[in-house]
Parts: sequence; structure tokens; C-alpha cells
Amino acid sequence: NGLPEGTVYPTGFTGTNWQDQIFRTAVSQDYTLQITGGNEKGNHLISGNYLNQEGIIKRTAFRRYGAQINLNRNVSKFFQVGSNTNITYTYYQLGKTNTSGAQPSLISSALFFPPTWPLEDPYADVRQQYVNASGLSNPLLSIYNSNDKTNSSRIYTSGYGQLNFSRYFNFRQRFGFNANSNFRQTYYSRNIPEGRVPGGLASEAQNSYSQLTLESLLNFKKTFKKVHNVTSVPAFAYEKGNSYWNQQRASN
Repeated sequence: NGLPEGTVYPTGFTGTNWQDQIFRTAVSQDYTLQITGGNEKGNHLISGNYLNQEGIIKRTAFRRYGAQINLNRNVSKFFQVGSNTNITYTYYQLGKTNTSGAQPSLISSALFFPPTWPLEDPYADVRQQYVNASGLSNPLLSIYNSNDKTNSSRIYTSGYGQLNFSRYFNFRQRFGFNANSNFRQTYYSRNIPEGRVPGGLASEAQNSYSQLTLESLLNFKKTFKKVHNVTSVPAFAYEKGNSYWNQQRASN
């Protein structure tokens, strides 16, 4: 069967709990710092956030860095400005807990992979041949012979400027800009089922999107003799979006 005599059940071996080998007690950290203030001239809010979550599966994690800036200012009784900006960066390191066709998941492999196989096994490749048809893989080997990482960034900002000609008549210009980008890298070694046939499998994928919005509004509102209301809001809007996507795959 390809295994030397005495290696199927090693001397003194009491079995392997594969769930204990891939799961861990995960730690989560979340920090936020915020500064606010204001007076009759305006107000401001500035905040930052950091989140770090370990996954309960080894070599999985999620991290997020964020910043927010809100500003409003009464420059004069004729002119006001304001803006709202959010910036976020996230990082994912994933484990394969789903299945794709005949490819195994970490969870099913941890539950059903033979507990009679030792952790440090020079004949792991030979043993793997006996469970290939079952869609299982050595879960610990899968964790340390694969990578699935994604880096994402996003910025969203909006603002306005308002010019007051009188208490009945004003002009407001609004703007909004949104941009996000995602970059994902995956790798499966030839030592695990996902990469065994192609001799190792790697991929990179990147996508990005941006959008600009402009709105111009001319506002008139007045009440005559306390009973007649006149309202007029001529407006102009402009919107433009751009997107980009590419992917590369490589195998031996």
C-alpha cells in the first residue's frame, strides 16, 4: 500500500484531534479615538478606529483601520461650507471553510479526517491518496500550505458650499466622491488537493471603482401676505463612474 511496515499505527501514537489542531481561542481588539467641538462659527468631528480580529481558525484574521472627518463652518452670514470624509482600509486572511466541487473544506476535513494519522507524517502524501475520493484533506497541512488574502481600501467624501443672497434666495453646490479598491491573492501548494493536479496554483485579482457626483441648486422660497407661498428650485446634476478589473492565474 506504499507505507512501510509499522507506520500505519505508529508505536505509542494515541490519535490526533484535528479540531484541536486547527481551532484556537481568538482575540479581538477594538480601539476608537474621537475629538469633537463647536461654537457659533461651526463644528468639527475627527475620529479614528482600529479593529483587529483573530479568526478561530489558525492563520485567519480581519483588520480594519478607519478615519472620519466632519467639518462645518459659517464663514459669514452669506456663506457656509461643510464636508464629511470617511477613509477605510481592511485586510482579510481567509481559511477555506466552504467547498467547491470535489475540493475539501477545513471544517469537514477536521471533522472526518482519520484521527489515526499523526501530525508529523513523512508518508502524508501516500496517506492522502486513500482519502482523495472522499473530498477530505489533512486540515493542518491545508492551513499552512495555502494563502487567501484580500486588501481593500475605500474613501468617501461629500461636501457643500452655500451662498446666501438674501433670506429668501440662496445657491448650494454639493459634491460627492466615492472610490474603492480590492486586491486578492490566493495560493495553493502542490501538497494539498487544490494545488496537486496543476502542481501548485496561484492567482491575483484586482478591481476598483470610483464615482463623482455634482449637484447645483438655486433655491427661492418666500411667503407673501402670510398666505401665498412661492418656491422654486432649479437644479443641475452630473455623475460619472469608472471601473477596472483584472485577474491572473498561474500553475506549474
